[in-house]
Amino acid sequence: MAIKIAMLGMGRMGREIVRNAAAEGMQVVAAVDSDDSPSIGQDAGTLAGISPLGVNVAGAGNLMDILDRATPDVVVDFSGPEACVKNSAIICENKINMVVGTTGFSDEQMGELTKNIENAGIGAVISPNMSVGVNVFW
Repeated sequence: MAIKIAMLGMGRMGREIVRNAAAEGMQVVAAVDSDDSPSIGQDAGTLAGISPLGVNVAGAGNLMDILDRATPDVVVDFSGPEACVKNSAIICENKINMVVGTTGFSDEQMGELTKNIENAGIGAVISPNMSVGVNVFW
């Protein structure tokens, strides 16, 4: 069974993750960006430069409903610090594991993010650098 992922943040890294996830046989079940993003309504695969996936980018304002419908195994968040902390509360409430590649957190934001994750008891990887070598070193 393929791992089902929800991608939050459809910028350059989000598109790259969608492209690689599809190539690795993972199932992209949701793609989310800021409510004012020009990507809203576009197919995530097309945005990533691959065949359409049948998953249109939706606005983050509907994140709870999106996660309820998509039932991902993991959420990959490359949004922004403020959005990521806000998203984490919803993700943790749904008990979905997280991978966070978002950078630029303040100490307060990082504290809130880790508190949400710890209180929910979910699995999470928080890494501002996604290279394999750096993560092995850490």
